[in-house]
Amino acid sequence: MPPLMYQFTDVTCWYVSMINGIMLLRWRYTKDFEKSLLKPMEDRLLRSLTAQYTEFSSRPWWTREEYRYYESVMNCVAEIAKLEIQVYRGKSAGKKIRELKFESEVAICNTCKGTHAILLHERKRDGINCFDPWWDYVKKSEKSKGYQVFPNASPTNLWVRCNYFLEEEKEPFTIGNSRQFLTVLQRSPSR
Repeated sequence: MPPLMYQFTDVTCWYVSMINGIMLLRWRYTKDFEKSLLKPMEDRLLRSLTAQYTEFSSRPWWTREEYRYYESVMNCVAEIAKLEIQVYRGKSAGKKIRELKFESEVAICNTCKGTHAILLHERKRDGINCFDPWWDYVKKSEKSKGYQVFPNASPTNLWVRCNYFLEEEKEPFTIGNSRQFLTVLQRSPSR
């Protein structure tokens, strides 16, 4: 399995989570390290979003035009990567988290009131196994009623109870308000 990456600046969590999500999803289907790697054009498209707005998750949601731009880039990434990519916002994001089919899907979830992005990749017990790309969040063991951190682990360095994701204004993982969104990557059945 390809190693998952940690973010390399304080504004690349979404970008790195998208890369990790694409690679992990490909690995599940191919079991081939080289086939799971990101293609240069996929990387360019994802970087264009990060360069255009510095970091999508670093501020409240954008204007309608910015959101359309995001959707158009996601459509291009989907075509090149042979994936289905859907974006959910606000309450629809919470509903989709409950319905994720991790056999064929992974999701990039904006957390911390929209300021951070993590990868959701597997349902485990009454929670979700995640990969948080921010090293400072996962460099020490931590356990609460809602989540647990596993330093130096891959592909799971964070486990979050499902209900904890969905509660309003609970820190640090809630996605309940309109600034949060969920980007779901799924292998396209037709490709």
